[in-house]
Amino acid sequence: MNILFISPIHIDEASLNGTSLVIINLYNELSSRHDIKIIPLTSLQSPLSNTRQYRLFKLLANLLSSIIFPKSYASTTSITFNSLSSIIHKYDKIVVFREDMMVLLFRLALNNTKKLVFYPIDFFPRLYQSLARSSSPIHRIYYLSQTLKSLLSYKLLTAFRIPTIFVSSTDAQDAIKVLNADRTYTIPNGLSIDPKASDISPLPRHTYNILFSGDLRYKPNLQAYQFIRDHIFPCLSSFDAEITICIAGRGIEPKVTYNKANHMIKLVTTGDVPSLTDYYLAADLYLSPLFSGSGIKNKILSAFYFGLPILATKESLEGVNSAQNRLNYLECNSRSASDWCVAIQTLMTSPTLASSLSEHGRVLLDKSYLWSQSASHLEEILYRNRK
Repeated sequence: MNILFISPIHIDEASLNGTSLVIINLYNELSSRHDIKIIPLTSLQSPLSNTRQYRLFKLLANLLSSIIFPKSYASTTSITFNSLSSIIHKYDKIVVFREDMMVLLFRLALNNTKKLVFYPIDFFPRLYQSLARSSSPIHRIYYLSQTLKSLLSYKLLTAFRIPTIFVSSTDAQDAIKVLNADRTYTIPNGLSIDPKASDISPLPRHTYNILFSGDLRYKPNLQAYQFIRDHIFPCLSSFDAEITICIAGRGIEPKVTYNKANHMIKLVTTGDVPSLTDYYLAADLYLSPLFSGSGIKNKILSAFYFGLPILATKESLEGVNSAQNRLNYLECNSRSASDWCVAIQTLMTSPTLASSLSEHGRVLLDKSYLWSQSASHLEEILYRNRK
């Protein structure tokens, strides 16, 4: 089968980007069986894109998109109908990734709906709603307006009956309320990790190391970091142990902050790092107080892989927090720092519990979250909707 993946970004632009990881891993799994090409949106530029008339058209198109459709890349409007037509006839299936490509999806649908598969990854109305709940009144209005625009776009999508794929069953169940139930699918992500490790630990070996990782330019990650910094970190002052909380990821300057009441407790921010592997290997506990967001988190799958006990919210655990998986993590949804500190102390003083969580997490990962399984499921959907 000839398959085209249309990506909103160049794959090498951000190695830690969730969309890039999904596309790369599906491509690697399927390319041995199918002829697959990945085309970033920016490579479909119109030759007229530097003209004044085109710039005016793009301005008007973006204005229209901002009213009708969810936020989209400006370059979406630079795709001409001629370039779309030249692409479509060469491929049996075209997979369009991410919700901000909805404008492109509708334009493609006007030519040949049967070839299309939409892979938004996350159901953005849920993300916007969760951000609205945790934002100021002004930002709440913005996120609620984004929710309504996104829901309208999905409602329009039902007319085309395009197969639509999400990475978590929670997203899919919510999406079914506005989409065609028989064309809505769930494909869990596999694990994406850089296995390279150095001989030097980035964290002190003699302390109890607590890790949170993520791009802090993404608001749910930033809010989680702020909760750790402003609430959990000060609350740990009563602990009679050396503890390092490490925030590993881009979007913040490297810094070491000591607890004012107890200098044995410190908060370390790393800034951008070439690989998170060393930090997972050095950690004793993975902490994830995400109170907004959607979809399966690669950070959680990575913690499973490295055998870390996990203390996290239900938002962090989406896609893995089913009843049968309760042995794989501790869940805490409290906004009270003291509840988190009690749970941390429980894991610090109960090595048997921590070890049990680690062992069960690795078994779950090997059983249910492999990219080979994800690719096979996508392949099945492509064949099922081929005619």
